[in-house]
Amino acid sequence: MGKELRRMNYFNGLLLDAEYYNQDKEYQRRLQGLHNRYLHTWGIISGLEVKPVPDSNMEVYVTEGAALDLTTEGFRWFRSKRDYQ
Repeated sequence: MGKELRRMNYFNGLLLDAEYYNQDKEYQRRLQGLHNRYLHTWGIISGLEVKPVPDSNMEVYVTEGAALDLTTEGFRWFRSKRDYQ
């Protein structure tokens, strides 16, 4: 992370351009990441079940779902690449 966490200072007449928008989004993303990292534990929120592939002895697949990881990225959404149902 290393970079200083800077919040936008909005005021009447401020001309919003891409730089200000990106700065605000980065602030919100990092703040949410810190919230997830320090106030929640890691783990599966929903889904992500491990199931055997039909007609296979050694293959499994993971269903889609959501999880919190240990990085500041926090919430992750995973989609299954195959649908065996």
